[in-house]
Amino acid sequence: MDRASRKRAANARLFYGSAKGQKERDTVFEIKKGFIDGDKVEHLWIKRVTYDGKNFHGEIDNAPNEVSNVHLGEHVTVAPRDVTDWMFLKDGKLIGGYTTRVLYARLSPEDKAEFDKAG
Repeated sequence: MDRASRKRAANARLFYGSAKGQKERDTVFEIKKGFIDGDKVEHLWIKRVTYDGKNFHGEIDNAPNEVSNVHLGEHVTVAPRDVTDWMFLKDGKLIGGYTTRVLYARLSPEDKAEFDKAG
């Protein structure tokens, strides 16, 4: 995960530029942020991301399991320094999604097939 975090940070400008000037072939922009609730932290994906040059805006894309101070579909604003991962599709190919790539690599073949089917 540390390597994923370094890659995310090194390529952040690519995401910022693509999110700000979204092109027709660039789709499904998402970011991940760690939400804190007391002593618990949960990293959640945020979909329908827009970037206004200062902050990202979008809505929480997965139901929280650990934190209760945010919920699925809630609209949030995220400062760039709080982004823990990012991804988008360029011509259908995943760009970014570094933590997802690490977790996917750890899945069993059966779980990978289930993931691929759902995605």
